[in-house]
Amino acid sequence: MDQGALPAFPRFHACALARLCSLFSPLWYVLCLSAACVLAADPKSEELVKQGNAAFKKRDLPGAIALFTRAIAADPSNHIAYYNRGRVHDYEGRSEPALADFNEVLKLQPKHSGCCQLRGALHLRLGHFEEALADFDRYLTLVPKNEPHHWQRGIAFYYLGRYNEGRRQFEQCYRINTNDIEHTLWHFACVARLEGLEKAQASLLPPGKDPRPYLEQVYACYAGKTRPEEVLSTADNSKDESARRDVAHAHFYVGLLYEVAGKDALARNEIADAAGRGRKGDLICDLARALAESSRKATSP
Repeated sequence: MDQGALPAFPRFHACALARLCSLFSPLWYVLCLSAACVLAADPKSEELVKQGNAAFKKRDLPGAIALFTRAIAADPSNHIAYYNRGRVHDYEGRSEPALADFNEVLKLQPKHSGCCQLRGALHLRLGHFEEALADFDRYLTLVPKNEPHHWQRGIAFYYLGRYNEGRRQFEQCYRINTNDIEHTLWHFACVARLEGLEKAQASLLPPGKDPRPYLEQVYACYAGKTRPEEVLSTADNSKDESARRDVAHAHFYVGLLYEVAGKDALARNEIADAAGRGRKGDLICDLARALAESSRKATSP
């Protein structure tokens, strides 16, 4: 592979990081850039990529972008420069230039599996579900062994209304990692869409030992053992500023439950609440923003 190891910027929750690393190598999804040289690349372009990586390592993101841009100018066939620049754009929340760079990588290197996955994940966060699924499927043709880990693909299936395929995907994910309660929640949502809430509750997959306390409460809500209002009250009254992401996720998953229960107005409210809380780059929070924007446009006069 043409991807080298540089340190990551963001600090993920331990369980979230485990989920990401179970699907992709840390070189792909912990914001490590490619450090290897490109075969037959212009030496000047290669050197500029190395300098860009060094700037990235120092957390000089504008400097890294400028150096990768110069590397591309020196050799427009240097797909590593596009890949690394796209990663930085994506991290900083600039979706359009990130997509443009990932597109260039895949024009130059159609079998670049990491870029297929990254572009698909970005499409998913933007609510481009058809495009996301196409990229995930392309990725899995290149790395088929990762299908049982591909929970993001399951989310794309859900939002495309392909609930049977979503259910099967999350069953695979659950067998690989029974501790991740999010697998059970999405599986529940797919079953509820197919067979109704009662059967979804009857087939709710047993929870493992997920270290995120809010998910235990959400799971109890899906099981009918507590009310959504209790879950949200507990989340909203948290004094821990570091739990901001967890609060956003709690609102999102309560919104998902309302959605499959046919309580559309309540679902929209909770998804919008989640959209306003989480940071950019978090898949669930970005997805909430895309869904909230789509809902807003659909209900605008």
